[in-house]
Amino acid sequence: MSTPRSLAPGDSAIGWAGTAVDLNPGAHNPMHEACRQATAVARRREEGFACRCGRWLAAVALAVLTGLAGRPALAEQASFDCLQAEQPIETLICSDLQLMELDGALGAAFVAWRQRQPAKDREAVLGEQRAWLDKRLSACGVPEKGDLSQAVRWRAAPCLDEMYRARLAALGAPQQPPPPQPAVGSQPGFIHPACLWELIEQDSDTPEDGAKTEPARIPIDACARGNRHTPFTEEPQGALAARGASDGYPTWLSYQIVGKLPDGREAAVVWYNAGGSGQFSEIYLLRRTPSADGHDVLLTGEMIAGGGDRCNGGIEGARLADSGTLEIDYAVTPLDLLSEADEELADGNMDSLALCAVCCTGTVRRRLTIASKTETAVSATVDRLLSRDADADGLEPAQACFDDILAKAGGPPPHTFSASELKTIARSFAKNCAAPGTAPARDR
Repeated sequence: MSTPRSLAPGDSAIGWAGTAVDLNPGAHNPMHEACRQATAVARRREEGFACRCGRWLAAVALAVLTGLAGRPALAEQASFDCLQAEQPIETLICSDLQLMELDGALGAAFVAWRQRQPAKDREAVLGEQRAWLDKRLSACGVPEKGDLSQAVRWRAAPCLDEMYRARLAALGAPQQPPPPQPAVGSQPGFIHPACLWELIEQDSDTPEDGAKTEPARIPIDACARGNRHTPFTEEPQGALAARGASDGYPTWLSYQIVGKLPDGREAAVVWYNAGGSGQFSEIYLLRRTPSADGHDVLLTGEMIAGGGDRCNGGIEGARLADSGTLEIDYAVTPLDLLSEADEELADGNMDSLALCAVCCTGTVRRRLTIASKTETAVSATVDRLLSRDADADGLEPAQACFDDILAKAGGPPPHTFSASELKTIARSFAKNCAAPGTAPARDR
């Protein structure tokens, strides 16, 4: 990609940042991202986190692959192709949704403004814009080459946000003022949602040799200041959410603190989308410690439970049952529900019951012992019988049979079943619905 200084006079459509261009999906290898996310999920599973059955991982991998391979075009585009970003200023813009939107708006605004100028003045106008582009780097401390440290990002991004808005105003471009931020953002100890991405990346990026990396230590005040230009919302239940970007693709992250342990650590559920169609969830124990200079508070996090993609084990909610136990509700498909009672039976009927990431039949509540990170199923709540949906075409007969068993055992949904009742349902499925030869020998 050309640098702003390399443009020849008279470049059309102001190539300094390019007007919005068509993305080239072929330039992006979705398999790399799929491998990263699926590997992270597999590692959590090996450590005994929240994966309950083998087909869960297969479903997550499939969702990641299909979601990333079919990524939609960007709604908020920079003025250049983020898949070709090389310079520090470009990678910074493509990792910040606000800057992406502002850069795209400025590219369009400048083209329109330049076209309104007399032909004899357009060369001077182009030179003026080039000078502004150089000024934004020096004014906001963005290096021309090399990598961007987190400290540089936090200092530069809000500065660039202000400069872009001022430049848009100077060009007479209409723009929406930043939305007001919830009051919680000004309270001591506030954790901006964008700051938790470091925890997600910490648990996704594993060295090839398997060695443990140093935990992320996030200075929450400095991070909040570095993301003060990034709007966030507060949900009625207390969750905080913010949109972001990764390589030019929109992302989002939401979190909710659900309890505090006697040692001061806070249990938090984190939900996120890293740019594909998948929506994942994890539970962290957050610890706050004063920084060495006493000017900030450092946040570290230990993941103790990992959820899948939406209905494939996504975490619906959690609460601290007592000082050492969390109760977690996981969204499940019919196949996952069956596996809670009989995993061998479920393995033999993978092609008979619904498994897709949007095929939720209810939730499973599990108790997590924090010290050992072990989980035990407590109950399951069925709130949807897929075969009874109006658009239920294409389901296997075994799905309708399974739903009939659930309806007979619990009546119209929603209904909560105990762990022992689920085992009775599984035996009934093995007798009446299972594909020939798939039921365990004990159930034949």
